Amino acid sequence: MRCKLCRQKAVYAPLRFCKEHFLAYYEKKVRRYLESTHTRNTSILIGVSGGKDSSALAEVLAGLAEEYGLKLGLLCIDLRIPDYSDKGTAVARTIAKRTGLKLHIVDMRDWPRATPDFANKKPCGPCGTLKRYLLNKVAVEEGYAFVATGHNLDDEFSSALHNLFQRNVGQLRRSQKKLPPRPELKLAGRVKPLYYLTEKENRLFCLLRGIPHDADECPYSMDNPQLSFKKRAVFGRDEKRNLLKSIEQLQRPAPDIPVGEEAGSLHACPSCGYATTSKDACVFCKLMTGER
Repeated sequence: MRCKLCRQKAVYAPLRFCKEHFLAYYEKKVRRYLESTHTRNTSILIGVSGGKDSSALAEVLAGLAEEYGLKLGLLCIDLRIPDYSDKGTAVARTIAKRTGLKLHIVDMRDWPRATPDFANKKPCGPCGTLKRYLLNKVAVEEGYAFVATGHNLDDEFSSALHNLFQRNVGQLRRSQKKLPPRPELKLAGRVKPLYYLTEKENRLFCLLRGIPHDADECPYSMDNPQLSFKKRAVFGRDEKRNLLKSIEQLQRPAPDIPVGEEAGSLHACPSCGYATTSKDACVFCKLMTGER
């Protein structure tokens, strides 16, 4: 198969691109996200796990940082998952050296509980809470306006479809491709620069650019219902993109309700001071004290 633009050997069959034109296409998609969300002249903390998505994200944003006026940093959370976490942390250190970006590391050994402590209680939910909380906490304390995650087109599509089927309208409204910072609530903003790219495209970007990444799946993820749903939701790239575009229309804030607050009134957790919708302590604090 030949590239449709230059007739060189194609490396990406779905769009018939050679290496050069695939890399240009990949960067173009990230540029499109940054421009459509007006993400310029700001600071972003990138969550890196060592996987293909976050490794690709760190590399592509580092290449665009000067053009878009981005001050970037990396955060790796050592979740204490045997073998798996050590590999991810090692990759994060390599990514930091490649990009020249400052790497922040949070070691869950410094906290009362970590992911393995929830291994017998469907750990993906608690693990997600730990990561979201600590990403936000480090961003706020280190002065970053936004946190960036490696969520991609496949992730966003399956999450949107799952929320539609489960009637989780509040969660669907909060899952926007960009959320603004709320400094009065100690909330960093959220960006997802890989929003228009698939898992396959992120993996190929890593391979073509020689970006180190850990291909292993988390040993605790096999019973994750959302991952199971994701594998069953077999649709084409254009279908996924079109659904997300339709949902974007539904995600516009209701009158007089700040974006991201549709699920309930946000207020400071009495234990840690970070935002929560819980009536008492936030979910993170409850996990740390063993209440959940």
